[in-house]
Amino acid sequence: MGVQDLDASIRLYRDGCGLVHTRKTTYLPPGFDGPSGPLDSVLLARPDVIGSAGIRLVRCPGPAGRPASQTRLLGGLGTGFTTSDIHRLHLRLDGHGVRFLSPPLELSPEPGDEAGPRRFEAFSQTVDGEFIVLVERRRAPGPYGTIDLHSLLSEPVHTSHVVDDLDGCCRFMEEVLDHRVMFSEVCSGELFERLMALEPDSPFRFRMLGHPERETGRIIFIEFDGEAREVKPEVRHPQRGFFGLSYRCDDLDRRVEAAGS
Repeated sequence: MGVQDLDASIRLYRDGCGLVHTRKTTYLPPGFDGPSGPLDSVLLARPDVIGSAGIRLVRCPGPAGRPASQTRLLGGLGTGFTTSDIHRLHLRLDGHGVRFLSPPLELSPEPGDEAGPRRFEAFSQTVDGEFIVLVERRRAPGPYGTIDLHSLLSEPVHTSHVVDDLDGCCRFMEEVLDHRVMFSEVCSGELFERLMALEPDSPFRFRMLGHPERETGRIIFIEFDGEAREVKPEVRHPQRGFFGLSYRCDDLDRRVEAAGS
């Protein structure tokens, strides 16, 4: 993830999101041909959660990632965390320079139904353009991430990406990385427009995929309806904002072959 102020971003994800600064390295983004060579970077994660995903922050030149008004552009949107107290987290992250697009909104199937599960979400945006998504699931049937009692947040549980071929992206994740579709939904209306700072009449489909042996490390693909899109210069490498995702495997040749087919 490319950022302009590396120290401020470390404080955000460490003090605001409860991640631990594990090591400092250098990083060369794919396709980067700038004169400065490898860039300073740090890796933050939850070492107390076995196998949890981490976030690599890279000190990177270039323009900020997309503003909220360009949410429909192709490319990575941001990272999601679950929390045990979304309203309290809303106040804390606001103090770290994060701008919330709305207060926490209830997205439960039947809002106000005290007998069933309830879900609240809030979208926020850092100064570098990436989104931080907070999700609170009350009375859910199963866990979704490991909540740290101090930070009230889980490890990073998913990333979100706007794509123009939802079915094709899902096929890739299923056939190459052994993921499975966990949720599929069509979203529209004032509630989602307010949550994500969308223009009116911006329906979209989304699917969440995950590995059956992993509780987190999930990925969300979003496909908007009714508008042709192209990759703009501001979402190409190098940029401030999402570079991409990396996965570890012990059978690289097989997966490369599957991707080629």
